[in-house]
Amino acid sequence: MISSSPSWTPWLNWIYGLSSSYKWPGIYCLRLADANDTPVQIGRLMGKDKSGILVFGESVNVGNRLLQFLNASNGRRVPHAEGERLFLVQYKSQFQKQVHKDTKIQFTVMQLSSKTEAEQQEEKVLKLYFQDFGELPPLNSTLEDKHFPDWKNLGSPGLKIWQ
Repeated sequence: MISSSPSWTPWLNWIYGLSSSYKWPGIYCLRLADANDTPVQIGRLMGKDKSGILVFGESVNVGNRLLQFLNASNGRRVPHAEGERLFLVQYKSQFQKQVHKDTKIQFTVMQLSSKTEAEQQEEKVLKLYFQDFGELPPLNSTLEDKHFPDWKNLGSPGLKIWQ
């Protein structure tokens, strides 16, 4: 049974095979961390994201989607635009050579009851992030519903993991 107030798991380092533990609908978040599991601060338009958030996503099978991200970020041809973008940043720029040496990607997930609920929660966290920083996380490129009237009641316990 899924809690009526969903929450994020603790931050985890990626381990192959771990994706089989998350075969349910939900949202995920990936962050950049240093060797001591401390988030790497990322400059944003309206301040610094001290939690190092790279991307938010949703899926009916979160574990499979995380595996797709990992494979795409390692240059394998799998369908995950944000993973492909990270691959380009890592291997076609000075990202890990000079800017972020000895960093790693960590993840957290939130289990939800359906694809619809996952889509709604992803939209909420993206809008909350946008409100705080004036832009989406670095690997996210679009915000599906850009209508501003519904932004008034976004606050929800457990959704803002970057504070």
